[in-house]
Amino acid sequence: MSNPSSLIAADLRAVLRARVLGPDACVPFAQDFGHRESRLPAAVVCAPEVGDVEQLLDFARSRGIPVVVRGSGHSCAGQSLSTGIVIATHSVGQVVWSAEAYSAEDCAGEMVARIPAGLLWSEVERQLAPVQRQIPILADHLGLSVGGTLSVGCYGADSLRFGALVHQIRRVQLTTPEGITLWCSENEHPELFAGALAGLGRFGIVHQVEINTAPKQRWSALHSYRANSLRDLARISIEAAEDDYVIDLFKALFANGRYAATCGSYHSSAMAAIRAPSPLPCKVYLRWITPRYRQWRSTAVKLWVGRYARMQNLWSDYLFDAAGLVRFCEYLDAAVTDRVFGDSLKAVYLLPIKRSQTSQAVLEGSTRFTGAMVYGIGLYTMVHPSDLVGYDRTRRVLRD
Repeated sequence: MSNPSSLIAADLRAVLRARVLGPDACVPFAQDFGHRESRLPAAVVCAPEVGDVEQLLDFARSRGIPVVVRGSGHSCAGQSLSTGIVIATHSVGQVVWSAEAYSAEDCAGEMVARIPAGLLWSEVERQLAPVQRQIPILADHLGLSVGGTLSVGCYGADSLRFGALVHQIRRVQLTTPEGITLWCSENEHPELFAGALAGLGRFGIVHQVEINTAPKQRWSALHSYRANSLRDLARISIEAAEDDYVIDLFKALFANGRYAATCGSYHSSAMAAIRAPSPLPCKVYLRWITPRYRQWRSTAVKLWVGRYARMQNLWSDYLFDAAGLVRFCEYLDAAVTDRVFGDSLKAVYLLPIKRSQTSQAVLEGSTRFTGAMVYGIGLYTMVHPSDLVGYDRTRRVLRD
């Protein structure tokens, strides 16, 4: 008797030009970065073009087969897993300049890049480097796909100046669940545009995005400061965000029992970076300059995550105003002292985030925030698969 999953893959091959993997080749797509759930897809469609996606959705809709989208599979709770059809968007492609942008040779003006959603950010940065441009804000890890990153908003060390990555998006091309492909912006189909950004892929499948770029600043001067608690890190984060300091990037981190905040400024030359003063009136415990801070930062994160490759990842993010951040950090300080998380809390990451005047409901879930800044805090909890007690305890604390 034929395997129904094999039949689905065979039928898809008959109607699509894209490469289709059957169940036997789908094992790498059965888990995500969280390593908590396992679902073997009936078929995986690799990097389909627009016409293929429209046909695929029509096929799936007629048979009642669920479809999910997967970029680099970096979700933690099964969002990119399915026993139906997985669309694997990871692809090769070229960054081009949109019609409304300046030419690639004119680096003085504002340039809007059109980027395939399946590209990894490391490849995007590589392609932008020859014309001396960069994406204004990116996550620490560059091995993430463009579409997957935009589906969750994306914050990073540059958020102090530029907010969320989705604030930099001009237009999005997507195919809706009904199989209709269109371009969306704040002026064209604005509700779809808002839903496509930080919407976890529920409003459609993104094919391309048009995004602002910024002049590439080659050298970064970094200053790091010690703290004694998460409450101290919250205070430093608020001071860095709300006072008039010359800071281009900021992050604060608790890991391995240490509390540290790092401020950075961008410079066009090594000499200017060397001469850059400490931007905060705190004692500097480490100062360094680097020509490729984003690449260095991404490599450091990749190596750190690699230390926990066999762990289950329960990562969670929160947004607060300044007062809420302080209260939450006080709660976490007590939780760390009382070992409420056991051994599962590996790191806490704080980011000041500049608010945008647009798309606030999508990014913040409400209108309760009032100032120019909000503050993001990420909890990186990891549990060994055999530690069932630790897993239940960590989930209970995160729910609380």
